[in-house]
Order: sequence, then C-alpha cells, then structure tokens
Amino acid sequence: MLSGEDGIPIDSCIVPCFVSNKSKMSKLIDIIKAKFSKTKAECRLWYRYMVTSKWTLVTNKEQTVEELGLSFGDKLILEEKIGGKKFMVDE
Repeated sequence: MLSGEDGIPIDSCIVPCFVSNKSKMSKLIDIIKAKFSKTKAECRLWYRYMVTSKWTLVTNKEQTVEELGLSFGDKLILEEKIGGKKFMVDE
C-alpha cells in the first residue's frame, strides 16, 4: 500500500471535490487546501487526465476547470512545500 510522507495511506487522503466548470483553478486549489487544513501552506496542483498517465502542473491559476480540460473522474494532487522551503518535484 502506498503511503505519504507522514505514513498515512494514500487512499485515506482521497477526498471528492465538486466544482463548477467555470471555477478558476485558484478557487479549486483553495477548496482542496481547506479540505486538508492546509490553508496557510504554499501548495501547487497537479492533474492527470483519465486517458493518460502523465501528471501536469497547473501553471495558470486563472484558467477555469473547463479551459484546462478537466472532467469528472480526473485525478488531482495537491503538493505542499517541504518545510516551507522546496517542492518535492522540480518543475
């Protein structure tokens, strides 16, 4: 079973999130951060389309869900800076 940095199983970190297609990515990031009590943390969002296995960093937070092409069932990962200093994955 996969686990995160804190040893919590990844499956227990999955939360559903429903937003409008017109929602900006910045709003989606804020909603996800709130669900994980990370409102003050510096985070970034990665997405993966259902048809590919490639993870892509959200670089334009002003894009809407629709403009980015996300749809029901797409996977998202919220990445938090480690110790407030750096991200785990370099861009």
